[in-house]
Amino acid sequence: MEKEEVFEFILKIRESVLKKLDATKTPSYPKYYEKIFREMLTDVDNPEITKLFQRYSQSSFGENADEELEKYIKLSKDSLKAFSSSNRSISKTVMAQSDYLDSIRLDEVNKAHVDYQKIMQSMLSFQGQLLEELRRSDEEIRRLETELEQALSESKIDPLTKLLNKRAFTSDMEQILYAGSDRKLDMSILFIDVDDLALINEEFGHLAGDKVLIFLANTFKNSVRDGDKIYRCGEEEFIIVLNRLAPEKSLEIANRIRSKIEISKLIYSEQILKVTVSMGVAHHRDDDNISTILARAVEGLKLAKQSGKNLVKEIV
Repeated sequence: MEKEEVFEFILKIRESVLKKLDATKTPSYPKYYEKIFREMLTDVDNPEITKLFQRYSQSSFGENADEELEKYIKLSKDSLKAFSSSNRSISKTVMAQSDYLDSIRLDEVNKAHVDYQKIMQSMLSFQGQLLEELRRSDEEIRRLETELEQALSESKIDPLTKLLNKRAFTSDMEQILYAGSDRKLDMSILFIDVDDLALINEEFGHLAGDKVLIFLANTFKNSVRDGDKIYRCGEEEFIIVLNRLAPEKSLEIANRIRSKIEISKLIYSEQILKVTVSMGVAHHRDDDNISTILARAVEGLKLAKQSGKNLVKEIV
């Protein structure tokens, strides 16, 4: 089911909800809207919708998982924005009603033949209920915002290494490059690939391979400054972004990391695993975007692999 079809489906449900609200003369503010909306959804037997949202579970890692997660996040943000907007509109109406009630002069009410006092008490009672409902809705909005923020944060973490993932890399780089769109930045990226990880998996099993990846993640963390970002962007590929650091210093860090891994002794099942990495290093140019700087780093990595592995190659 495509994005447009999802929106069309949701709009049909929304229309049904509004019709039901209108038919039952129910105020269409959040509490009742949400209640009936949920009732409508539970009555829907749509395997395409069920299948679509099942894709967003953490157990799903298909080729389009990232793209579909972005769609889900977009839907979540749009829904929360609409909920907040609705609540603000209702609040504005309630405040206007409050101002109107305050403007009615008591002496005019007492002179009238109509029992305005009773009417005003009734209106004030209803207004009090509505304000309480708005307060609860505001609390629900804040809770949803917190949950969405937490979900977004968790969606940018690699579960095995606890490093940031490719989605986080793209987001962070967009911000860095936007900040430096009018000048050259002292920023470099290190594109790292584990040498022969497939052979380690084949000989010792995937648990050994996982231990290698966790070891490398910890080594990277201990080799860079606080604030430097490290990402796992593939099965055996990592990226380190060194911002506000001169190119020669970045190259120095890259070589130090490579050397530290080469001389390490990683024990698994009483055997030493020989682990090395190859690395491509690219420095920021004033006309760079994510694709161009990453392409140079990948070019450097390929050169390191072709030259015998366990090497660092810089693309100037």
